[in-house]
Amino acid sequence: MAVALDHPRAQARPAGRAGRLTLAASRHEVQEAGREAVATVAGGLLLRGALGLVYSGFVGKRSLFTRWDLAVYSPFSLVVGALAAGVAVGDKESRADVIG
Repeated sequence: MAVALDHPRAQARPAGRAGRLTLAASRHEVQEAGREAVATVAGGLLLRGALGLVYSGFVGKRSLFTRWDLAVYSPFSLVVGALAAGVAVGDKESRADVIG
């Protein structure tokens, strides 16, 4: 995870070898970055699933790929994207227990 060095919580510390630095970030900042990454992946999967259904169903010419895209790939992308979105949103009460 990249943290701006001018961030008030970031502290550059030597890691024992010349030229290597580790950046200290709070647990909350790391968890928040993880949630943002999962939300990005969820958005990409949902977009791929939805556009795959539209393209293979209406725009693309019939082929083996479009048949598999309609039957497997796009629905799978939608399901995994929805599950990832659920993980990204999560339950705020349980999240407060982990952070606090």
